[in-house]
Amino acid sequence: MKYILFTSSLWLLWSCSLTQKSVQTLKYPISQDSNTPLENSVALIDDELMSNPSATLIIDSTRLEENYLWIQYHDFSADGSLVMVGNEAIAKSFPPIRTCKIILKPSNQNSAPSGWLKIDITALSNKKVKDSPIYLQLEGWPEKILYLYPY
Repeated sequence: MKYILFTSSLWLLWSCSLTQKSVQTLKYPISQDSNTPLENSVALIDDELMSNPSATLIIDSTRLEENYLWIQYHDFSADGSLVMVGNEAIAKSFPPIRTCKIILKPSNQNSAPSGWLKIDITALSNKKVKDSPIYLQLEGWPEKILYLYPY
């Protein structure tokens, strides 16, 4: 009986230690610049701009907060500002899917080689109705981003 209790308690402790180690939490360093975007932008729907080449940058993470999509990027080395454009056509599925990409727009303002980009994505919504869903397929990001119109 002692052997069974001892073995079961060891097994329980061992399983608890595995649970703690197997959970991975992605944490980004919290610094002054991580909460403040280096650049603010407004998304556009324009097929003509969609024909422009994508900006050469690497997207590290995305975060959606109401109407704003935060994009953390690095390895950007061009002069101009970053703008997110969406295709006018959407895929007929539920929820619909809109393809998007980030392009470089020539301007007096230069973007930093790495940091955060804050984009107002209200214009990319399919319907301006509360909780109307749409998937945004961002070029350079493997996952679709589900956006629910908040108002």
